[in-house]
Amino acid sequence: MASMICATISWGPKGYKKPKGFPVKAVYPVADSEWVIIEFQGHLTNTKTGEDYGNEYIVVVQIRDSRISLFLEFFDSLQRKAFEN
Repeated sequence: MASMICATISWGPKGYKKPKGFPVKAVYPVADSEWVIIEFQGHLTNTKTGEDYGNEYIVVVQIRDSRISLFLEFFDSLQRKAFEN
């Protein structure tokens, strides 16, 4: 498993965010080999305002036929809301 998760991300009323890093804190394999739980931090910069944003994430991923068939993301939505307002 890679030690970084990286993607181009956009959301919210303030426009685009530039990823600064997504360091993985832990990977938790599950008894069923189709599933994995990943804990990581997200660090981004809002390209319109220059503000930095960080949050803690947990994702639950199911992989079938070498493709992601389910991706559930959990994070502190109040922290994100405060950043976007």
